[in-house]
Amino acid sequence: MKWDRRVIMGSSAALAILAAVGVWMVFSRLPASPSYSSLPSYASSPVLVRKIVGPQNVPLTRPYHRPALVVVPRLLPDWAKREIEHQVGVTMMHRRQFIWDGISQLFVQARHWAIPGLYPFSIAEYQPTPGISTNTLMLVQSSTPVYSKGPFFLNQRQWNVKQQSPVSTSLSITLSRKLKPLIPNGGVLAAINGRGQIRMVASNPSNRHISWQPRPVGLGLVPPLIAEAMAEPQLLKQRAHESDILEQLGKDWGGKKIQQALIRLGLDRGVSVSGQLVKNPGLPKPSSLVLSEGHALWATPLEVARAYLPFVDQGELPSLTIKPVPTTFGGGQPLVAPVSTLNAVTKFLPTVVTSDIRFSVWRPDSNYAIAYTSMDHGLVLVAGGPATSHIIALIHETAVWLTEKKGIGG
Repeated sequence: MKWDRRVIMGSSAALAILAAVGVWMVFSRLPASPSYSSLPSYASSPVLVRKIVGPQNVPLTRPYHRPALVVVPRLLPDWAKREIEHQVGVTMMHRRQFIWDGISQLFVQARHWAIPGLYPFSIAEYQPTPGISTNTLMLVQSSTPVYSKGPFFLNQRQWNVKQQSPVSTSLSITLSRKLKPLIPNGGVLAAINGRGQIRMVASNPSNRHISWQPRPVGLGLVPPLIAEAMAEPQLLKQRAHESDILEQLGKDWGGKKIQQALIRLGLDRGVSVSGQLVKNPGLPKPSSLVLSEGHALWATPLEVARAYLPFVDQGELPSLTIKPVPTTFGGGQPLVAPVSTLNAVTKFLPTVVTSDIRFSVWRPDSNYAIAYTSMDHGLVLVAGGPATSHIIALIHETAVWLTEKKGIGG
């Protein structure tokens, strides 16, 4: 059969058209290429982006790849814009694109939405290791930024910030792991050494701000207040044999002098340490009942702990810190009471000896229980709420920590 030239040309053109239609159909069924940018982007909420270590460079955080979404607002359907805006705010929705790293139910659902403008990724961050709470890490943030919103840089399927050197702190993961399981529900615990370094702050549950909440002091501050009163020997001598010595001493000493003593003990500050999540309460009006009953006096665990530092730091009251500091005594504000007076008060307190370490203990009521030792530059434990009934168990575990090679300084 002889083909006409026009038929041959027509057949070729038809094949070309069919091929083009086929290609179009194949590619039209493929998902559209992501319309996000690889340029640096910012996150909708702060992300823990720096490694944090304790003494001897023991890690307090661990790497973690958190699920995230790259959001391109201009591509989102209107309904999705409204939903996401309620989560991240109007400002983020005005960006060309941003990284949404959430834990809300909406975020979990949005990870499965097959819509333009949402692209699943992960974001590189750190998580606190077990025993260290996120609330405690806020103290680190106040002095050295460890949280960031960016810029984050795209590395394959993951966004991360430029690496920075680890942040060193005084927090002890070994002490936290020993003591935290002993804290009952609703209880709090703080531990600081004689140099004012915070070794741990913990609560049960740990994801709330219980660690920072003030509680009624009750008789929790009687030992340091008595030490200050003993700076006036005649005042104490004339009341030494009376059964209601606290009440009478409070009246003779006077509310104004008691308040001055509380100020010397550091209870007039808005915060005990930079970065704490709840401010310290103000002092009540001068009253003699503050000494005998703790009337109207509230304080945080760290405030109470700091007031006992003169008993282990040669009579001085150093500032609290979460940073590593030189291993020397001194450098704080001296009290009126001399070291000899502080030692005399310590001798009258009950003691617990465990692992050859002597702790002085003051547990007058269910508000606060205090234990301190001069071992390893001194250490003060303050238990609050339900944890006060566990103070002996806390002391025993602390003594074990102090005697372990890794525990000293760690």
